[in-house]
Amino acid sequence: MFNKRTTVVLLAGLLLLGLAVALIVGQAAFAQGETLLQLSDLPEGAMDLKDGAYEEDEASHPLNSHELSTLRQLPEGEQQAIFSYKKVRSFSAFVPSKEAVVAEFTYEYATAEQAGAAVQILQEKWIPDGKAEVLTSEPLQGGGLSGRVFTMRDGDGYPLYWFVGSEGKTLMLVIVNGLEQPGVDALADGVIERVAEK
Repeated sequence: MFNKRTTVVLLAGLLLLGLAVALIVGQAAFAQGETLLQLSDLPEGAMDLKDGAYEEDEASHPLNSHELSTLRQLPEGEQQAIFSYKKVRSFSAFVPSKEAVVAEFTYEYATAEQAGAAVQILQEKWIPDGKAEVLTSEPLQGGGLSGRVFTMRDGDGYPLYWFVGSEGKTLMLVIVNGLEQPGVDALADGVIERVAEK
């Protein structure tokens, strides 16, 4: 039976082989094809896992409309508000020194109002892992970006951080998940700081 450490290493290996199940967000000033986070923002040795575009119903990005998505537990009108995005892009990396994965996803909506409405629903009602425990929720603003940072424990009791926010017509998700609390805390602090600065 795999332990958490083995699972994270195997996940990173699968992603590197192109069999990815992606994890998180972004675009700086949200220019087409650019992500907010870059590999250079992460500790030395970080490995690029996955970037590019997704289809709406691909199960490998968080706000997918696949029939097994946990978002299907929300009322139909709220599902439609979230699934009304036009494009999805991502960046993700494995950080061996922290035994953690950092991911960023950006979702482009037709209007800023649509992006803002989706963010509000996600912040108030959605926990991506139904077994996760939310510990804190803090506002974050930087430039035109605004949202909230959620500190959680995942279903196995390991540290998990989510940022959910928007800038203009773009919704952002940033995720940090790993094994050891001190290392993941420091990594998440650095990632969130970079998001706020950009």
